[in-house]
Formats: sequence, structure tokens, C-alpha cells
Amino acid sequence: MSQENTSPSASDLLPRVQAAMSSGQLDRATGLVRQAIALGGGPVSLWQSYFEIALRLADEDASLECAKHMARAEPGEPRHLLLLAERYSRVGDARTALTIVRQVAKTAPPNPAIDYFSGVYAGQLGALDIAAEQFRAALIRKPDFGDAWAMLQSAVGLRADEAERLQKLATGASASMGPGGYYALGNHAHGLGEAETAWHWWTKANRFEADKGPIDTARMIEGMEAVRAGEDSLPPVSGAPETSGATPRPVFVVGLPRSGTTLLEQALGAHETVRAMGETIFSRLATWPLGDLSPQSLEQALARDPAPWPRFGNAYRALARVRSGDAAVVTDKAVMLHLYVGVLARMLPDARFVWVRREPRDVVLSCYRAYLTGGNRWRHTPADAFAYVTAQETLM
Repeated sequence: MSQENTSPSASDLLPRVQAAMSSGQLDRATGLVRQAIALGGGPVSLWQSYFEIALRLADEDASLECAKHMARAEPGEPRHLLLLAERYSRVGDARTALTIVRQVAKTAPPNPAIDYFSGVYAGQLGALDIAAEQFRAALIRKPDFGDAWAMLQSAVGLRADEAERLQKLATGASASMGPGGYYALGNHAHGLGEAETAWHWWTKANRFEADKGPIDTARMIEGMEAVRAGEDSLPPVSGAPETSGATPRPVFVVGLPRSGTTLLEQALGAHETVRAMGETIFSRLATWPLGDLSPQSLEQALARDPAPWPRFGNAYRALARVRSGDAAVVTDKAVMLHLYVGVLARMLPDARFVWVRREPRDVVLSCYRAYLTGGNRWRHTPADAFAYVTAQETLM
């Protein structure tokens, strides 16, 4: 008597993923999302749900695969293609991202977002003059496009007439411009040696960012102190570490934003055997069961599995292979790597760590004047930024 095929579909797995997320089983949720991606099929709405979950898990590679499924479900839809391009850019493939956006530009109605992203990806490839042309095209269509102003200033600098136009927009309190225009004016003034004017615009940009919600820098610092206590609670590693010979072998580039980690990774990635992975979240994905790395989380995790380090190391390498292919060595410069150095050293004994340091006052100033995103809200006041930088130094 034959049995029916009861293998789950991607749709069947979604409730299980949502249940795992609700119960805090993030490692299980990550595995189920990747299982669903391998199965494929289903409507756009299904992959939109998976995409949002992948973002919550900070799984860049899974979110890319979800975006691919969305584009397959509705071929030619510009929104899905632009999202797919953005995801390719996030995993370091700006060339594919630019190719996709240029294809969209051939068929879609004129749109400043298309011009803007063409400029972003061209800039990532080093074609700064082409990038500037695209940013200027975006500003013709949308003069108060703050991010386009910021990227134009970053790529080639503002012309005098452009700075004058932007200052009129900024003093006119355009609600839709956002902080990008203020950062552009600040850096333009800095280039002219007008320090007070530059500081005025940088402060305006940072206040705009801070007004999005409260900045709890003290809590971030408490998190670092908890990680330090968790590290102290672990038994010391005994004996000389053995090199497993497994690939890829990771080199972790650890440092604060604006400290020089990108430049160092570019230098290392120039070697033919090295793949520069950029800012990944693989360290977090591989160690989900360890929670927040505090003594309590580590105690609970190690009670369930007293020797998880080889398993975590294998999980990290598997994630890295998805991104790097057959590279013998990879570099990883995730923003929050300083929290994971201890556990990464245990689970990847052949790894190397490079701590990039810069004078703390220079980091504070550089972060204050840079248009950063993500988890860098500590930088919006110099006092908070200096406290955070000091705490990171102490942890390291």
C-alpha cells in the first residue's frame, strides 16, 4: 500500500517558523527558513513574510534568497527587482545589483529611486563620476532627496551652486529631506575649512537622527559588561589550539565604525585566496543558542550542551561557504564583532583576529560627521559616543 508524500511545503513551514520566533528559538527559526528557501514555490506574499523574518534574524543571505523567490513569483515587477538588487549589494555583489537596476531603468517609468540606487552601486564599484551623474539625475527628479545629496557629496563633493541650492532647501525646513542633506552640508563646509558651519550642520543631522526615539547608550554599555562577565565565567581553553584544516579559515577584522576596518579588509581581500565578506551577521547566527552571551545565558546553553564549540564552528563555516564559495580564507568585519571574540576563538581555533584601533576622539568626531545607519545610534552625541568607545576598548 503506497503512502502519500507528506513532505512539508514552504507554506507549511511558515507557521512553524513563526512559532519558533515567538518562543525565542531563533536558531530553529533560521534553520526552518533555509529549509523553506530550498523547497521554493508559493506566492509573493509567502516570500514577503519569509523576507521580513529573515531581516529580523539579520540573515542577509536568507533575505537575498527570499528576494529571488519574490522576483521569480512576479517576473518583471520593478519593486521586487529593486529589492533583489539591494540584497545583492548587502552581500557584497554590487556588480549584479547595478546590472539589475539598469535593466529596470530600461522599462520602468522615470523614478529618482532608480537613479539613486544606480549611483550607489556604481559608487561601490569605484565609478564615482558615473555615480555622481546618477545622484544628480535623482535630484533633478526630487530636489529634496536628502540621501542623494549625501551620496553626491561623498562621491565627488558638491559644486558651489549645488551647495547653495541645498542650503536653501535645508533652511526651508523641508520635512522630507531627512538628515542626508545636513550631513552633506556639514562635510562640504568641512572641506572648505569652515569648522563652525560644519559643526552646525552635523549637529542638526544628529539631532534629527536622535529625535527618532530615545538613545539608550547606557544599556548598550551594560550589554558589553555582561558579555565580559560571561567570558570570565567560561572555563579557560586548555592546551594549544589545533588547526582543523577546514575551510574557509576566518580572519575577523574587529573595530568600531570609522576606525579603518574597511580599508584593512580591502587590503586582505586583494589576495587571490581570500574572499572579503564585509559586514556579516554569521557570528550571531552560528551562536543563537548562547543568547546575549551573559553569564546566565551561557550557563543555560552549556547545561543543554556542554561542548557546543565544534558545532558552532561548523555552522559558521557553512554560512561562510554560502557567501564565499571555495575560498580558502574569508574576512569578516561585522560591526558588533567585539561582542563575539571570546566565543569565536573557542569555536574556531584556527581563526585570526585583527583589532583595528584609532584614537578614540578621532572615532567620536568621525562618527559624528558620517551618515551611518543601523545599530550606531550611540554616536549622536559626543558624550554618548565617547562612553561607548571607552566601553568597547575595555571589553577588548
